[in-house]
Amino acid sequence: MPDLSILEIGSARRMDVAVLFFDLKDFTATSSKISNEATLFILNNIIPSLTRIIQHWGGTIEKNTGDGIMAILGTETINQQKIAREAIESAMAIRYIMLMEIQNIMSKHNLPVFDFRIGIDMGEVLISRIGVKNMNFITVVGSAANRASKLQSLARANGIAIGENLAENLNEYLYQYLE
Repeated sequence: MPDLSILEIGSARRMDVAVLFFDLKDFTATSSKISNEATLFILNNIIPSLTRIIQHWGGTIEKNTGDGIMAILGTETINQQKIAREAIESAMAIRYIMLMEIQNIMSKHNLPVFDFRIGIDMGEVLISRIGVKNMNFITVVGSAANRASKLQSLARANGIAIGENLAENLNEYLYQYLE
Protein backbone atom coordinates (compact mmCIF):
# COMPACT_ATOMS: atom_id res chain seq x y z
CA MET A 1 0.00 0.00 0.00
CA PRO A 2 1.30 3.48 -0.66
CA ASP A 3 2.55 5.02 2.54
CA LEU A 4 -0.65 6.53 3.89
CA SER A 5 1.21 7.65 7.02
CA ILE A 6 2.50 10.61 5.00
CA LEU A 7 -1.02 11.51 3.88
CA GLU A 8 -1.64 14.91 5.44
CA ILE A 9 -4.63 15.45 7.73
CA GLY A 10 -7.55 16.69 5.66
CA SER A 11 -6.09 15.54 2.36
CA ALA A 12 -7.26 12.60 0.26
CA ARG A 13 -5.95 10.19 -2.34
CA ARG A 14 -8.23 8.90 -5.11
CA MET A 15 -7.72 5.16 -5.70
CA ASP A 16 -9.38 2.10 -7.18
CA VAL A 17 -9.50 -0.48 -4.39
CA ALA A 18 -11.49 -3.36 -3.00
CA VAL A 19 -13.30 -2.83 0.30
CA LEU A 20 -14.05 -5.78 2.57
CA PHE A 21 -16.46 -5.82 5.50
CA PHE A 22 -16.48 -8.66 8.05
CA ASP A 23 -18.96 -8.99 10.90
CA LEU A 24 -19.89 -11.59 13.50
CA LYS A 25 -23.57 -12.47 13.34
CA ASP A 26 -25.62 -11.72 16.49
CA PHE A 27 -22.47 -10.83 18.44
CA THR A 28 -24.06 -8.22 20.70
CA ALA A 29 -26.95 -10.44 21.79
CA THR A 30 -24.75 -13.49 22.35
CA SER A 31 -21.87 -11.69 24.06
CA SER A 32 -24.29 -10.11 26.54
CA LYS A 33 -24.86 -13.63 27.92
CA ILE A 34 -21.19 -14.39 28.60
CA SER A 35 -18.53 -12.74 30.75
CA ASN A 36 -16.50 -9.76 29.57
CA GLU A 37 -13.39 -11.94 29.83
CA ALA A 38 -14.93 -14.54 27.51
CA THR A 39 -15.96 -11.81 25.06
CA LEU A 40 -12.44 -10.42 25.08
CA PHE A 41 -10.98 -13.92 24.57
CA ILE A 42 -13.19 -14.36 21.49
CA LEU A 43 -12.21 -11.00 20.03
CA ASN A 44 -8.51 -11.55 20.81
CA ASN A 45 -8.63 -14.73 18.76
CA ILE A 46 -10.60 -13.37 15.81
CA ILE A 47 -9.43 -9.78 15.17
CA PRO A 48 -5.65 -10.51 15.14
CA SER A 49 -6.26 -13.45 12.77
CA LEU A 50 -8.21 -11.21 10.40
CA THR A 51 -5.57 -8.51 10.64
CA ARG A 52 -2.78 -10.93 9.71
CA ILE A 53 -4.77 -12.16 6.71
CA ILE A 54 -5.49 -8.65 5.46
CA GLN A 55 -1.84 -7.68 5.92
CA HIS A 56 -0.72 -10.81 4.05
CA TRP A 57 -2.60 -9.57 0.98
CA GLY A 58 -1.17 -6.05 1.33
CA GLY A 59 -4.34 -4.62 2.81
CA THR A 60 -5.02 -2.22 5.64
CA ILE A 61 -7.65 -2.36 8.36
CA GLU A 62 -9.57 0.90 7.97
CA LYS A 63 -11.55 0.33 11.13
CA ASN A 64 -12.36 -2.21 13.78
CA THR A 65 -16.06 -2.22 14.55
CA GLY A 66 -15.73 -4.22 17.76
CA ASP A 67 -16.85 -7.55 16.34
CA GLY A 68 -15.80 -6.84 12.77
CA ILE A 69 -13.51 -4.98 10.44
CA MET A 70 -13.49 -2.82 7.35
CA ALA A 71 -10.42 -3.38 5.19
CA ILE A 72 -8.93 -1.77 2.09
CA LEU A 73 -7.25 -4.11 -0.42
CA GLY A 74 -5.49 -3.64 -3.74
CA THR A 75 -3.79 -0.33 -3.17
CA GLU A 76 -0.46 -1.57 -4.49
CA THR A 77 -1.58 -2.02 -8.10
CA ILE A 78 -3.82 -0.53 -10.74
CA ASN A 79 -4.52 -3.98 -12.23
CA GLN A 80 -8.24 -4.48 -11.67
CA GLN A 81 -8.06 -8.29 -11.96
CA LYS A 82 -5.28 -8.44 -9.37
CA ILE A 83 -7.28 -6.23 -6.98
CA ALA A 84 -10.33 -8.49 -7.40
CA ARG A 85 -8.29 -11.68 -6.98
CA GLU A 86 -6.53 -10.44 -3.83
CA ALA A 87 -9.85 -9.38 -2.31
CA ILE A 88 -11.43 -12.78 -3.01
CA GLU A 89 -8.36 -14.66 -1.78
CA SER A 90 -8.28 -12.70 1.47
CA ALA A 91 -12.02 -13.28 2.03
CA MET A 92 -11.60 -17.00 1.35
CA ALA A 93 -8.67 -17.15 3.79
CA ILE A 94 -10.76 -15.39 6.45
CA ARG A 95 -13.59 -17.85 5.86
CA TYR A 96 -11.21 -20.81 6.10
CA ILE A 97 -9.59 -19.59 9.33
CA MET A 98 -12.97 -18.87 10.91
CA LEU A 99 -14.42 -22.28 10.03
CA MET A 100 -11.36 -24.46 10.52
CA GLU A 101 -9.51 -22.79 13.40
CA ILE A 102 -11.43 -20.11 15.27
CA GLN A 103 -14.64 -22.09 15.64
CA ASN A 104 -12.64 -25.08 16.91
CA ILE A 105 -10.89 -22.89 19.51
CA MET A 106 -14.24 -21.54 20.69
CA SER A 107 -15.75 -25.02 20.96
CA LYS A 108 -12.72 -26.28 22.88
CA HIS A 109 -13.19 -23.47 25.42
CA ASN A 110 -16.98 -24.00 25.64
CA LEU A 111 -17.59 -20.56 24.16
CA PRO A 112 -20.22 -19.55 21.61
CA VAL A 113 -19.37 -20.30 17.99
CA PHE A 114 -20.35 -17.31 15.89
CA ASP A 115 -21.45 -17.27 12.31
CA PHE A 116 -19.98 -14.44 10.26
CA ARG A 117 -20.64 -12.56 7.05
CA ILE A 118 -18.29 -10.97 4.54
CA GLY A 119 -19.10 -8.38 1.87
CA ILE A 120 -16.68 -7.13 -0.78
CA ASP A 121 -16.82 -4.76 -3.70
CA MET A 122 -14.38 -2.57 -5.54
CA GLY A 123 -14.26 0.79 -7.22
CA GLU A 124 -12.94 4.30 -6.92
CA VAL A 125 -12.80 5.75 -3.41
CA LEU A 126 -11.18 8.63 -1.62
CA ILE A 127 -8.77 7.56 1.10
CA SER A 128 -8.30 10.36 3.59
CA ARG A 129 -6.67 11.09 6.91
CA ILE A 130 -9.11 12.72 9.33
CA GLY A 131 -8.50 14.16 12.78
CA VAL A 132 -5.89 16.29 14.46
CA LYS A 133 -2.15 15.93 15.01
CA ASN A 134 -1.37 12.80 17.11
CA MET A 135 -5.01 11.69 16.99
CA ASN A 136 -6.16 10.83 13.49
CA PHE A 137 -7.17 7.91 11.32
CA ILE A 138 -7.56 6.76 7.73
CA THR A 139 -11.06 6.64 6.32
CA VAL A 140 -12.52 5.55 3.00
CA VAL A 141 -15.30 7.44 1.25
CA GLY A 142 -17.08 6.14 -1.82
CA SER A 143 -19.80 3.93 -3.16
CA ALA A 144 -17.55 0.83 -3.17
CA ALA A 145 -17.38 1.03 0.64
CA ASN A 146 -21.11 1.58 0.91
CA ARG A 147 -21.85 -1.39 -1.36
CA ALA A 148 -19.44 -3.67 0.52
CA SER A 149 -21.14 -2.79 3.80
CA LYS A 150 -24.57 -3.53 2.36
CA LEU A 151 -23.34 -6.80 0.82
CA GLN A 152 -21.95 -7.91 4.20
CA SER A 153 -25.36 -7.41 5.77
CA LEU A 154 -26.97 -9.45 2.95
CA ALA A 155 -24.47 -12.33 2.98
CA ARG A 156 -25.55 -15.75 4.17
CA ALA A 157 -24.19 -17.10 7.44
CA ASN A 158 -20.48 -17.89 6.93
CA GLY A 159 -20.76 -16.59 3.37
CA ILE A 160 -19.05 -14.09 1.14
CA ALA A 161 -21.18 -11.69 -0.91
CA ILE A 162 -19.44 -9.87 -3.74
CA GLY A 163 -20.53 -6.86 -5.75
CA GLU A 164 -20.92 -6.55 -9.49
CA ASN A 165 -17.80 -4.42 -9.89
CA LEU A 166 -15.69 -7.10 -8.22
CA ALA A 167 -17.36 -9.94 -10.14
CA GLU A 168 -16.74 -8.17 -13.46
CA ASN A 169 -13.03 -7.98 -12.70
CA LEU A 170 -12.55 -11.61 -11.70
CA ASN A 171 -10.59 -13.83 -14.00
CA GLU A 172 -12.94 -16.11 -15.93
CA TYR A 173 -11.59 -19.25 -14.24
CA LEU A 174 -13.01 -18.00 -10.92
CA TYR A 175 -16.59 -17.77 -12.28
CA GLN A 176 -17.08 -21.46 -11.54
CA TYR A 177 -17.02 -20.66 -7.81
CA LEU A 178 -19.72 -17.98 -7.95
CA GLU A 179 -23.33 -18.75 -7.13
